[in-house]
Amino acid sequence: MKSLTRENAEEYAKKLMFNIQENEVDQLVKDFQVMAQQLRCLEKLPGIESVEPMTFPFENEDVRMREDEVTVELSREEAFSNCKDVKDGEVRVPRVVGE
Repeated sequence: MKSLTRENAEEYAKKLMFNIQENEVDQLVKDFQVMAQQLRCLEKLPGIESVEPMTFPFENEDVRMREDEVTVELSREEAFSNCKDVKDGEVRVPRVVGE
């Protein structure tokens, strides 16, 4: 398993457009080191390679999820009633990604 370095963390943050502070980079690297150690411990469990990965928490046939049922329908006006800025039937929000 490849370890996360300070340089990697800063590079990834920049690519993902995260504004990360110096002290946050150090904490992020420490947190990843802890997670990597925990994963190494899990790899040592006997028989772990034979465990099938879980992709959905309710794969058991006995667990049934309810069907969605529409119980209350909002009009467009009701749906937009708490929105600060609506234009042409769309909610306008502040830009969150820099240039």
